[in-house]
Amino acid sequence: MKIFRFAFKNLVISEMKKIIERELIEILVQHKLWVYSKQQVGQQAILVEVDLQEVDWHGVDLYGAALQKCNLTRANLRGVNLTHANLSEAVLMEADLSGTSLGLTNLTHAIIDGVRLRGAGLFKTDLSNATQREYGLHRQIELQGAYLSGETVLKNTDLRGACVRGACLICDLDNTDVRNADFRGVFSIDLPTDEYLRKRFARAVTNEYTLFR
Repeated sequence: MKIFRFAFKNLVISEMKKIIERELIEILVQHKLWVYSKQQVGQQAILVEVDLQEVDWHGVDLYGAALQKCNLTRANLRGVNLTHANLSEAVLMEADLSGTSLGLTNLTHAIIDGVRLRGAGLFKTDLSNATQREYGLHRQIELQGAYLSGETVLKNTDLRGACVRGACLICDLDNTDVRNADFRGVFSIDLPTDEYLRKRFARAVTNEYTLFR
């Protein structure tokens, strides 16, 4: 069985649990068994309020993992399967989720300053009330080329300054804050461009610096 190798830094945030690399590897080995046995053996990874800053998750399958309130600042989650995972209230500041599968993933109330979601697949993903704690102090949110399905939830989501260029955006922006965001080149597979812009952004919070074309 593959043993995962991590770029692990034991950085601690107040009131967050610490975990050593050996313990994390064992949890993920058991989680892999749980996933591939369809929950018959092994054990689901439940990591709640754990400090996981800068962990390199390359090659790890986090399907159905519970990561609520974890600190995943600058974590490498590129291409990781996060389908059905729970990351509600997680800190994802400058985390790299490029190319990840986020089907039915719970990201409600997550902290998303500078998160990178280039080419990610958001299928019925719930990003409602996700926010930026220190807007302007970190890299911009990157959603270039991402796919946001019609049932993806962006209600009250803070996407100020985000770069969403070239994304397929099918979901509505319900009180989504897109001030200073760049939506040039976005498209929808279900509506012509002009009607698409009217429908998708009708309830969004925009300003003169929100770019559409």
